[in-house]
Amino acid sequence: MKLFLTFLLNIGIGLAGLRVGYGAFPLSIIGYLWRAKQPYNVSVAAEVSACVALLNPTYLEKVKEALVQERDRLYKLLKEVPFLNPFPSYSNFILCEVMSGMDAKKLKLAKGMRLSIASESECRSEFGAGSRKQEALVFKELKVLQKMGFGTKWVGWMWSCVSSAKFSVLVNGVPAGFFPSTRGLRQGDPLSPYLFVMGMEVLDVLIRRAVEGGYLSGCIIQGGSRTSLNISHLFFADDTIVFCEASKEQVSHLSWIIFWFEAASGLRINLAKSEIIPVGEVEEILELAAELGCRVGSLPSHYLGLPLGVPNRATSMWDGVEERVRRRLALWKRQYISKGGRITLIKSTLASMPIYQMSIFRMPKSVAKRVEKTQRDFLWGGGNLEGKVHLVKWDVVCTEKHKGGLGLRKIATLNRALLGKWIWRSKKASGATGVGVWKEILKESEWCWENLAFLVGKGSKIKFWKDSWCTDTPLSHCFNHLFVLTAHRDATIEEMWDQDSGQGNWNLVFVKDFKDWELDMIGDLLHTLRGHRPSLEDDSIMWRQGRNGLFRVKEAYRLLDKPNATVFPSRSIWVDRVPTKVCFFAWEATWGKVLTLDKLQIRGDDLAKMGVMIR
Repeated sequence: MKLFLTFLLNIGIGLAGLRVGYGAFPLSIIGYLWRAKQPYNVSVAAEVSACVALLNPTYLEKVKEALVQERDRLYKLLKEVPFLNPFPSYSNFILCEVMSGMDAKKLKLAKGMRLSIASESECRSEFGAGSRKQEALVFKELKVLQKMGFGTKWVGWMWSCVSSAKFSVLVNGVPAGFFPSTRGLRQGDPLSPYLFVMGMEVLDVLIRRAVEGGYLSGCIIQGGSRTSLNISHLFFADDTIVFCEASKEQVSHLSWIIFWFEAASGLRINLAKSEIIPVGEVEEILELAAELGCRVGSLPSHYLGLPLGVPNRATSMWDGVEERVRRRLALWKRQYISKGGRITLIKSTLASMPIYQMSIFRMPKSVAKRVEKTQRDFLWGGGNLEGKVHLVKWDVVCTEKHKGGLGLRKIATLNRALLGKWIWRSKKASGATGVGVWKEILKESEWCWENLAFLVGKGSKIKFWKDSWCTDTPLSHCFNHLFVLTAHRDATIEEMWDQDSGQGNWNLVFVKDFKDWELDMIGDLLHTLRGHRPSLEDDSIMWRQGRNGLFRVKEAYRLLDKPNATVFPSRSIWVDRVPTKVCFFAWEATWGKVLTLDKLQIRGDDLAKMGVMIR
């Protein structure tokens, strides 16, 4: 829905964006509104939309009606739009599972190729001003829309938006004329990323048809239930990975697919940035690369910023993260920053550098200890060349401020919370099978599923006895004796509900008759089930510890990290208008950790003989 609203906003305010173009409106009107209002934000854009609506009151209403008609098809198509998708880790996760799931004995017969799909602005062919090739490129993208079933009026609107987009440069706060966009699909308009994704649909269809026809083999992964899955390609924005066998025939087929894609979409593959990566021992790899026209790569490599082809538990895959953290938290920087500033820098480093990789892979304990040591040394000082006193325990530092800490996070606990989010995303049973990365994620399934609850709809995906849906714990735990006697232990709620008996009733089947003392258990079970019944809606799942039933890493971290209960006057210490370094000193003094003269004497420090207090 957020994606749809973004799309609607772009159309409602002129279908060309606030910052780059105003081609959907007459230039005289936009020039007047620009000089009068200077629309830099959305609030002013609303005034622009209101003015245009007054000039043509039926315009926005027609756009709204068309959007409502096309929104379902558009939302399904663009739900994985790469330019707005906050989870590029999905592609990394699938790729890591594919690499881990390959049978070692079959590596000699397998080969993966990585192709970087460059947009037109990054390709070798450049378009000059007034060139018709740019219009032809956009026209091909819109032909894809027609092929996918979008109406002629809708496609006409898209053509008007992209073809009329213009730029203006502010000189002393005044726009110095307008000029059109003549190069690059992504340069002209905020709608261009959406059109780019639709253009990539051409390549997706070509590869799928090649796999169905046997021209490309893909990579077949065997599942735990003896089912197989064929992964042929992965898309994310302009980065693409294609899997095929190490044969000249299939590489030739892939070369033809690229040629047809360029002819159909108008986009160009930048083969200079593309590479063919052999998995295992591949003969004649140079000949295969020459056939495709790209260079030869090797494993380990990187894909979307994460390591590829490295064992999941290897510490070497974290070398880059450790090096970036050490450079960011270099000890020479601490002498120019107060302790309050050091805390801010440590938080920003943890939030930006290792968090992305930690969201997929489990960080080894040795790596986590080294990263935390770098953080401690940067905060308090120390290292191999100097000895500094770490005044407060790191466990206390890593608690929340209202509990007496500094709000830092323990890396190992944060890693567990990030991996637990995959359980929430997948919403699969904890007994699901997998290889590589998924096995590590499943280690966090126990605590995660203890805090998940099912919201019953049809009941086709929720197990009657084994899932938590009407109580805080599964019925198999609440009524263990009845669970042993039931005839259908793995039955779903839909299977246990008898809709044919009047208004519906629970169909509880047991393997034997009950004794008198067991009838009370049946009564308690029926009392628990009272008020619960299936509906026509789909089953859903909720996170008990979060707001609105949604999983949040912050709340999962609090659940996993259980510090000792401490009464701490945090409101008296962390005051908004007080400098952070003063608050930090008050925090140290509250814990009684300031290096006063008597404490220096106890430590045997030579400076204690001077009779001064260390600031």
